[in-house]
Amino acid sequence: MPLRKMPCDPRRFQRADREKIVALPKFAAFLHRIKFNERSMIVSLGAAMSLATLDQTAYQSARDSSFQNLLVYAAKKSGRSVLQVLRDYRQLARSETRINLVEYVRFGLYDDRPGLMGMELPFWKELLEINERAARSFAPVRYQSTDIAITADGPVVVEINAGGGFDLPQYSNGRGMLTPEVRAFFESCGVKFRPKKSLLPF
Repeated sequence: MPLRKMPCDPRRFQRADREKIVALPKFAAFLHRIKFNERSMIVSLGAAMSLATLDQTAYQSARDSSFQNLLVYAAKKSGRSVLQVLRDYRQLARSETRINLVEYVRFGLYDDRPGLMGMELPFWKELLEINERAARSFAPVRYQSTDIAITADGPVVVEINAGGGFDLPQYSNGRGMLTPEVRAFFESCGVKFRPKKSLLPF
């Protein structure tokens, strides 16, 4: 089932109209998880629009719960990534069952899958060594993250990112991480906090 068409174009609204938007039923869930600022929207537009398709009862339960915490909870239970869980949820939200994320977790859809606790990564020593070699190879990039695949023959570097991984600690802790001290650290490592172009023109 496709997403329901929004009742109006959000680009028409200016800052002074935000409270009016909140009063619109179709936008209530949509705006619940979005923080408007001068830079960008914090949460995925797709996830927010999925919430906006729920009926009133489902919307209320979703609104009263922490959407991000539920995503992380389901990811931890399943051993899957947050994006994979979000993809599953969006498919269910569009289906005839019209299931929402609160029900998605409560129904125990992940109870029969192993979690992450107690798992041991193979080739741990080799992982540390290859990560250090990769970091030294790109020493001018002071803050970096390395994607490493574990194969039957050992770890293999997939790619090295300049930055990356900012979302994981924020989702898991349920709060932002850019304190002045943390921001200063990343800036000293060459990370540039340029204002991002907003997806919406206000």
